[in-house]
Amino acid sequence: MTKAYLTPVPVIVATTSIDDTTFEIQATPELQAYVLDFMCGDIYNKNLAAGWWDQADNPLVVPTKLMLIVSEIAEAMEGHRKSLKDDKLPDEDMLGVELADVLIRVFDLCGFLGIDVGTLLLKKAAFNANRADHKPENRAATNGKKY
Repeated sequence: MTKAYLTPVPVIVATTSIDDTTFEIQATPELQAYVLDFMCGDIYNKNLAAGWWDQADNPLVVPTKLMLIVSEIAEAMEGHRKSLKDDKLPDEDMLGVELADVLIRVFDLCGFLGIDVGTLLLKKAAFNANRADHKPENRAATNGKKY
């Protein structure tokens, strides 16, 4: 089932686990960038502690990590093509689980490299919003980006 997200949700409603106090946080672009960057650092630090970065000085570590991202995308494609359930989380579709693995690997690599992916994502999305080749009529045109 496809979900349509036409506009961003401007407010996040949260409840504390201490006293069930409900509060609202404005989901500004800065907060969105911060959350993504926090996730990158958190995932990287957990993977570092787990020993996944024991060869960080190897000049092939970045290419290797990039290809591991590609392998997760290939697994997501296989799950989609065959409509499979995930083998480790059997209540979940393999496509979604493998896409989560993609994000984990991307965030891990960004954390290692110190890439401010949250800010870059917002900048790239703003840039893409104004690109002529991203307009529906241009995508559908001859030699456009139509699938």
